[in-house]
Amino acid sequence: MRAGKLDRTIMIERLTETVSATGAVSSAWTNVATIRAEAVQQTTTEFLTGFGETENGTIVFRVRYLAGITTADRVTYAGQIYDLKEVTEIGRKRGLELRGSNIMTHLRGLKPALSPDREALTKAPPAPKWMTAEARAEWKRIMPRLIADRIITKADLTGVENYCVATGRVREIERLFSAGGLDKTLFGMQNRAMQTARQLAAEYGLSPVSRARVGSASTNDDDDDNPLTVT
Repeated sequence: MRAGKLDRTIMIERLTETVSATGAVSSAWTNVATIRAEAVQQTTTEFLTGFGETENGTIVFRVRYLAGITTADRVTYAGQIYDLKEVTEIGRKRGLELRGSNIMTHLRGLKPALSPDREALTKAPPAPKWMTAEARAEWKRIMPRLIADRIITKADLTGVENYCVATGRVREIERLFSAGGLDKTLFGMQNRAMQTARQLAAEYGLSPVSRARVGSASTNDDDDDNPLTVT
C-alpha cells in the first residue's frame, strides 16, 4: 500500500462500557486508533443494495493492516461519523478496506419525538376572525388535540394558522369543483395546498406517523377551566 495515497486522517472508535464505584454501567465511544487512510467512494467489488444501486452516504477507507477492527467499530472522519458495514483484509495483512455508512444519512427524513412543552398553551385560543369559515372549522377541530398534547406555545400559533388556511383552501376549492367542474389552475392550487397542509400537520402531530412521535403528556392541574373549551 503506497504511503502517498494515505492522505487522510481517520479515527477508529469502539463502544466501551465502564462500571462506576456505585455499580452503574455507562457506555461511551473511545478512540482505538488515529491512522492515515485513503478515502474512496466505493469498493473495487461494488457493494450493491437490494435495488442494485450503490448505497448513498457510503465511503471506503483503505488503511494499513490493523488487527481487531470489526463492524462493531466506527470511523470518524472530517467531522462525520461512519458505521462500519464491511471490513475486508487486503492481501495477507497488507491492509484493510473499511466500508462505512454515514450515520446522518440514516437519520435523514426522521424527526425528533414531539414532547410536552413547559410553556405550552393550556387553553384553546379562539380562531382568528380573519379566517374563512373552512379554516375556522379546522381550527376548532384540531385545537383541542393540540392543547391536550401540550406541544404548542403562543409562538407556534402562526404555523397552526397556516395549516388551517391551507386545509380550508383545499375544501374551498373542492366546493368550486362541485359547482363548476374541474379546472386545471384550481387543481394545481389545491394540490399545493394539500402538500402544505400535510407538511404542517407533521409538525404538530396531526398525522398518524407524527402522532406516534408525540410524547405522553400528563398534568395534575386542578384548574376548573376546561382547557379543551374553544371560545
